[in-house]
Amino acid sequence: MRVAVMVEGDGVSSRFARAPEIRVYEVQDDDVELVESTSNPVANLPRGAGRQILTVLTELNVEATVAARYGPNALQGLKAQGIKAYVAEPGTDPEEAALKAARGELPEE
Repeated sequence: MRVAVMVEGDGVSSRFARAPEIRVYEVQDDDVELVESTSNPVANLPRGAGRQILTVLTELNVEATVAARYGPNALQGLKAQGIKAYVAEPGTDPEEAALKAARGELPEE
């Protein structure tokens, strides 16, 4: 499973669309590989980041996302795209969060 973890500092971000960094992991069984790390191009938009992040995630070909909190527009868009939205505590290790998301061990929005 390809999982995008929204990151701030060294852990899961408390914000979804406005997280400063996106880390994409490929998870197979217990193997977690960081395949891409990029700054979030929509983090500083004055408005509409929740909708714009969907384009970014679609281009990254992710099947799931992890953040501490999702806005209603972003959540609606994720569901429409068939991308799962998992919730992790802010500051959680991103690799651990990706693994737990792939296993279905995190709560889903």
